[in-house]
Amino acid sequence: MDANVTQSNSIYHTFRQEIADLPYLDMGTGFLIGMAVGYFVKKSFLMVLLLAGAVIALLFGLEQIHILHIDQQQLQSTVAEGSNWLKTAYLSLKERVSQFGKAGSGSAAVGFFVGLKMG
Repeated sequence: MDANVTQSNSIYHTFRQEIADLPYLDMGTGFLIGMAVGYFVKKSFLMVLLLAGAVIALLFGLEQIHILHIDQQQLQSTVAEGSNWLKTAYLSLKERVSQFGKAGSGSAAVGFFVGLKMG
């Protein structure tokens, strides 16, 4: 039984050493949050672009063969609404990051760009 305890302690210390070697654990909370948000934004943005491109190609194809008519005014108003939503989301994120303070905001911004690079 003593061998099992010694082996589990050895595994525990090895695991702790491997975790201690991870550079991201030495960073602040703002950095980690920024990194997670940056990674998620890049991955989700690529998926949204793929789906939007497929839908736009389908719509233009259907319009080309006269199955569908796209109203330009309606299309412009829809794009404007989407733009307003993105502005609101950006302002909300900016307000949230500003609550970290100057040091936290800076590390969150750096973490965001590291997350974008990772994604």
